[in-house]
Amino acid sequence: IEAVSSFRMAKKEANTLNDPYLQVLINVNISDIYYKNHLFSQSLAYLNQAMALINQHNIPGQLLKSVIYCNKAENYFRMRMPDSLKKYNRLLYEAKGGSARLYTFRRRSDYYLALLNKDYNGAINQLKALKTDRTYQYEPEDDQNLANAYYYAAKPDSAKAIATRLLNSAAGNNQPEIRLHRDEILGDIAERGHNPQAAWQNYKAGLQQAKE
Repeated sequence: IEAVSSFRMAKKEANTLNDPYLQVLINVNISDIYYKNHLFSQSLAYLNQAMALINQHNIPGQLLKSVIYCNKAENYFRMRMPDSLKKYNRLLYEAKGGSARLYTFRRRSDYYLALLNKDYNGAINQLKALKTDRTYQYEPEDDQNLANAYYYAAKPDSAKAIATRLLNSAAGNNQPEIRLHRDEILGDIAERGHNPQAAWQNYKAGLQQAKE
């Protein structure tokens, strides 16, 4: 709440300065806060404002547009909207530039599409390849999605191994949203394995992450 309030104050100052580039950056940051709180419609609204400013003022450079395309892809993935995700996957591939960041955006949206299309084995293969790809910026969220892919591919042992590794890693314990999904999938695996005590413990831990 404090971050959104501060960014909105900064947005007023950027409007006063008539600085559209700064306005774009602020909109993207506000969007990111809404995204992390699973308020996807609000996140998309600020990304739309950012893109409108880029087009209105002809702000040069591809990176800002690519960040917006990537963030929209992230939102549509969480909203489980494969058609919209496919559009931004295409726009990321049409974007000019060869940065490692753009490469990561493209490849991440590739496996997002595989997951939404229920091609879980395909997503597993993509993620395993990305883990050894030095150009790709592999993050804890990717491991979280790999665990989900294993779970839905009916490979609970592999899913549990990754979720447990996240449980014991500093990176996996640093973000409440990652811990929430980790505890949720461990709870699902325990429930499917007819272990109600372990399922209850993991769901209880997930509830704590949801509160955070």
